[in-house]
Parts: sequence; C-alpha cells; structure tokens
Amino acid sequence: MGERSFGARAGPMSGPRSGRRPTIRDVAALAGVSVASVSNVLGGRDDQTSPATRQRIDAAIAELGFVPSPSARQLRGQGARSLGLIVHSLLNPSTVLFVRGAEHAALAHGHSLLLTDLDREAAATPAHLDALLVGKVDGVIVTSYTAPDVELAARLRQRGTPAVAITSGAPSADGVPAVGIDNETGMRAIVEHLIGLGHRRIAFVVHSRASLHSDARLAVFRREMRRHRLVLPDELVVAVDVAEIALTHDYDIQAGRTAAATLFALPERPTAIVAAYDMIAFGVIAQARVLGWEIPGDLAVTGFDDVPFASVSYPTLTTARVPMYQIGRAAVEMLLASLAGEVPLPSVFAPELVIRGSSAARASSAGG
Repeated sequence: MGERSFGARAGPMSGPRSGRRPTIRDVAALAGVSVASVSNVLGGRDDQTSPATRQRIDAAIAELGFVPSPSARQLRGQGARSLGLIVHSLLNPSTVLFVRGAEHAALAHGHSLLLTDLDREAAATPAHLDALLVGKVDGVIVTSYTAPDVELAARLRQRGTPAVAITSGAPSADGVPAVGIDNETGMRAIVEHLIGLGHRRIAFVVHSRASLHSDARLAVFRREMRRHRLVLPDELVVAVDVAEIALTHDYDIQAGRTAAATLFALPERPTAIVAAYDMIAFGVIAQARVLGWEIPGDLAVTGFDDVPFASVSYPTLTTARVPMYQIGRAAVEMLLASLAGEVPLPSVFAPELVIRGSSAARASSAGG
C-alpha cells in the first residue's frame, strides 16, 4: 500500500479481516489512537487534535479504505450536502471558471463545495487527498491532470464514495462517470488554421508540468503535422523545465518566455508557435516583444483555453475555447445524478477555434 509513517508502535499492526468492511475501531487501532479521537476528526471536531495525530488518522483511513456509513454521517449532521472538488492551481484562470461553474450548479441544488487545490497542497498524495475528503463529502469531482488523478477517482468509487473525473478526450470505460475535453478537435482546428495562413515551420511549446491535456494536445499536433506532410524537427518542440519555479504565480508565463527565447535563437526560426495553454502563449508574446518581433507580422502565436483576458490582451489571442464554466456545471450535475442512483451518460465538450489578432498569414520576411 506504499510507505507509511505512523510512528513507532509495539508489535505489528494489521487491518481488518479480509472481506470485512473496515470500522472506526479498525481505524483507531491502526492509528494507535482512541475511537473518540477518530470520531472527532471525522466529525470535524478536531480543533484539539494534534497535527501528528490527525496525520496518523488520515493515513489509517486511506490505508483501510474506511468510508463512514451514510447513516452515521447523518447522525453527525454531515449528511453532508457537500461535494469535494480537487483542482490543480487556482492561479490558472481556466480553473477559476471551472470552479465557478461547479459552485453555481452545486448551490442551485443545495450543496456546498469543499475545494482542494493541489498546488496549495504541494506535498499531497492521492492517499492523503482520499483521507482528506472521505466522510466529509457526499461525492468528489477530480480534475484529471495526471494519471494518478484518474486512479484516485476510480479508487474513491471502489471505496463507496461517488466520484466524477474530468478527462482528456472521450471518457474511458473504467466505470468512473466522466466529463471529457475533446483536445483533438481543438488542436486540429488550430493546426489547420495556421497551415491555411501559409505557415509550415510551426513550433509547439509546453512546460515540464505536463498534464493529460497538454500531452493529448502535443500528440494531436504531431499527428496533424504528419498528416499534412510537414517536417517537425525535435528543435521545434520545446518543453521548458519549470521544476524550480513551479510554485510561483507565473510559471506558465515564464515557460513561454524561455521557450520563445530558445526558438528565436535557432538559425531557422519558426513562423508560428502553438502553445499548450493560453498562459504559455502570453509568455511567448511577451518575449517576442522584448526581442523586437511583431505579433502577428513576424510570428503567429496561438493558445488553448480562451481565458477571460485572451480577448483583451495585445494582440488579442487566437485560441481554442474550452467551456470550463459549463464543464464545471456538467460535472456537478453528473455527480448528483450518480448520488441519486442513476448511471449518468458520459459527456464530451469540444473546444471552439477563436481567431483573433495574434495569428495572420505568414510574412514573406519571416524565417523558414
């Protein structure tokens, strides 16, 4: 079950007998605390519980897969009319739109949201998040940024907590209700738009905190370049290492700046740059200005997401609009349907190409 750090205890500890649903007494025994302490933590009455004790209880809950029964939660007044929402970086405007949509839908149905930001919980693991949410919410929405996020949603459902995942592409048949983002349609539209403008030497920029979505976008970009019989040398796919600045507020923008500087230094420069996200595209544009390049005269730049200020930046950003507000609402509706015992149908949202001022026909003076 992975590494545990419950502290020293006399004698081996083990979980409940195979096949038996773990109880609050099993959690207390494994964590080395009283049943009352576990009850206080589960009931949100843990103001007097030390962080070390809380950590042992959370770890024990995660290892045992303990899920409080609905009747017990009702007795504690936690029935809970609360939904868990796991996101990645509230610094990203797209995430904020998603949260707004989810919150509005939840409130309309009389539910509140318990929000967990993985950038704020930098050291969090899926097991930690499992323990953080279990017993406090009726269900969980997981924004699937990485493969472990998808696994977390599946494990939550296996342990009795309804869960919905936000996925890249068509939802998989793994039993987890999902809302998908059709990254393929969005990226294909971007590539075809740039090729239609006469661009042939097109670069792709991402950073080292790659997600399922950026991976999918890059895969489609490569495939579309091959389909149009365009050469894509390795030097035109730039993945910037942001490990040292990943917790800063502008690592996406800094990644775009770094990637642009790298691409502009090439003997044969690209005439267009496709960014995996809008925020990276803004960094590319900022660096282009520093180096004296005109957008879109010398270089076309596109993003992906259509964050709110993409329409007011200078130049305004050509991008693929992902309807994150609607996706947030759809995720809540799907989770509530699952809570009601229904089997919700998967839902897929296709991004829409939005052509603005950052892309134009290839300039005859541009390199390539």
